[in-house]
Amino acid sequence: MQKGQQGFSLIEVVITFSILAIATTALGLVELQNSRRSQDLKSRDIAFGRGQAIMERILRVPFGAPDAAPPTPYQLDILFGSDEDVRAITLTQLMQRDTNGDGTVDQQPYRFKLGGVEEKGDWEIFIDQDLDGNGRIEPLLEGLETREGRNDILRIEVRRNGRTVLKTLRARTPQEQEEEATDIDLG
Repeated sequence: MQKGQQGFSLIEVVITFSILAIATTALGLVELQNSRRSQDLKSRDIAFGRGQAIMERILRVPFGAPDAAPPTPYQLDILFGSDEDVRAITLTQLMQRDTNGDGTVDQQPYRFKLGGVEEKGDWEIFIDQDLDGNGRIEPLLEGLETREGRNDILRIEVRRNGRTVLKTLRARTPQEQEEEATDIDLG
């Protein structure tokens, strides 16, 4: 070899390959993280779509009388497992209540599984008078009316695997109030 034409030393080659290995590993980890995020977003989108379908079905259910009897297994099957008319059940039948009067919603939500879908999971439906979702029905909070505990408005929440997918409030419509008044007068 002539002077001035030197090659790479072994140490330079090792350092270069080490830097390349670290960079490649870092890029691989970033790609893996992006892939996981993408899968998580896809799963959330699918859950949101399923949640919307469930919520639309529940919002077609009539409000019902405040003292409605609990739903029968047949009525629950209609709501969660078939395409039959959901008007055979009411929201107040599905409502979780404060059974011991301490202001805490202490009934379990309705749980069901969706079959034959890509994204399976444990689904829950909460329907109650706890409008802020804190687990307590507080009609008055520091002297302000919270509207909680009223018989004409309910909170509906759909959860999948313990995480809220959708939630909304549903009030008794004037038409439903008229129909209930008519039913009471005829009864």
